[in-house]
Amino acid sequence: MNLPYFVIACVVLAIGACHVTTARHASGEIQPHKSVVILSRAAWGCLRGQEITEDVSDKIAADKSASATIYEIKNPEDVANRYELSLLFAGSEFNGLPGYFIFQFWCDSDRPEVKAYFSLKQAWLDRKDDQYRLSLNLKGNGFIYSRILYSRRPEIRPAWFSCIEAGDPQPHELKFFSAYPLEGQLQGMPHAKLKENWQILQLGIETAALDEAVNIDRCQAFLDLLDNRFAASGRHLVWKRENILPESIRALFKQFRTGDQAEPFQVLLKADDRTKIQVGADNFLPHLRQKLALENADGELLGAELFIVAQ
Repeated sequence: MNLPYFVIACVVLAIGACHVTTARHASGEIQPHKSVVILSRAAWGCLRGQEITEDVSDKIAADKSASATIYEIKNPEDVANRYELSLLFAGSEFNGLPGYFIFQFWCDSDRPEVKAYFSLKQAWLDRKDDQYRLSLNLKGNGFIYSRILYSRRPEIRPAWFSCIEAGDPQPHELKFFSAYPLEGQLQGMPHAKLKENWQILQLGIETAALDEAVNIDRCQAFLDLLDNRFAASGRHLVWKRENILPESIRALFKQFRTGDQAEPFQVLLKADDRTKIQVGADNFLPHLRQKLALENADGELLGAELFIVAQ
């Protein structure tokens, strides 16, 4: 089951900008800063909302005998709801970034009459010869899938999103998980079904994911600046359309320039009415994509999508 891109690209945990204290064992193993279960709802290729259904941090602690269990959701056609187990590790443990790396896992079955599940008892990170490895003590009866995300502030936030892909151009208010997917994958994910007895699954973390997170961190910092500059009535990711001009976007570049660099970002804002605003070329592969809404002079909302690439 694949969720649409912007579902992948988007949750807000109540951790905010708190001080990070990461648990370490004498062996050097790094425990998750936080572990939560997220319910993602999607239909017709569009996000319908996300919520945190359970904080399972205590269940996955290394010295506990409890476990967290994730079940498959059997969906009708064109619906893609699922539970995702999300493990958050501080970026300072990897490359000094201020945000969090988020490892998400979900499952499904190849038999309609069987509801897949997996249970996770422990999770930890270790490092050997500049290679990071994520270890999971788990069991289950179906196929398990994963992805890696990054966020400066992983949390559930309100926003207004349209679903032009499903013929619904009117933005609707919903809540989403504010995190963005990384290109790198977890190496060693099993292609066969899990076994219903406890096993240790060891997964390598591709260097590409760590490198990509640096760019996403810069793009998200710039997105925050754009949101503060253009927000309409203080609403998150609802921007006053008449204020958004290429020169007003460029004016914010100065905080990110290094040396003789002229434009640290390329930016493209595409509205659902096919109008667009761009700074730089528009034929790039974005590091960050974000759905949002534009408020017209008459107060009506129009859906849009923002694309940012760090130079």
